Order: sequence, then structure tokens, then C-alpha cells
Amino acid sequence: MIDRQARAANAPAFRLQAWDWAYYADQARKARFDFSESEVKPYFEMNRVLRDGVFYSATNCRPDVQATRRSSALPPDVRIYEVFDADGSALALFMADLYARPSKRAAPG
Repeated sequence: MIDRQARAANAPAFRLQAWDWAYYADQARKARFDFSESEVKPYFEMNRVLRDGVFYSATNCRPDVQATRRSSALPPDVRIYEVFDADGSALALFMADLYARPSKRAAPG
């Protein structure tokens, strides 16, 4: 793709660098799949994914399971849900913390 664009612009080709990756990955998706992230982004909003995806699927597998949003002292963009069995006993605590912020660090690799 880089070579083809360079020839079309009568410019020298270059070697793909890490900082070019997102741009060219998006270009490749558009070229191969006619895919635009902005077109599908509304379908993957976090609350919708949790409600219409994760918890919908879970309750289809086990209709007796219920998830209740829990308020917390954590940053407001963190979603915490308590998952209960039919008898009210706690099964799990589901946390979604999907956004970057200065207080978060990547795990050592």
C-alpha cells in the first residue's frame, strides 16, 4: 500500500514505522473490507456492549442470573456489576475499566 501510494504521488516509498501503524491499518481495513471504524463505533459503546452483549448473553445462558450495577468510589467511568444467582447468592463481581488515565499503569511485561 505504501509503495502504491508513493508511486501514485511520484514520491519515494518508506519503511513502515510503529507510529504509522494505526493510520495504515485503518487504510488497509477500508481498502479490503470497506470498513470504517467511525461507522461501527456507535454499536460498541461500553454501556450498550455490557447491556446488549455481555449481560444479554449471560442471561440467555442462565436466565436465573442477574447483574446489578454497583455504585463505587472509583472513577465514574469504571463500571462494576454484582452478579447474583436465582437464590440471591453472589456469583461474581464484574468490573470494566476500559479508559486510560494517568493513575493507571501497564502491567510489567
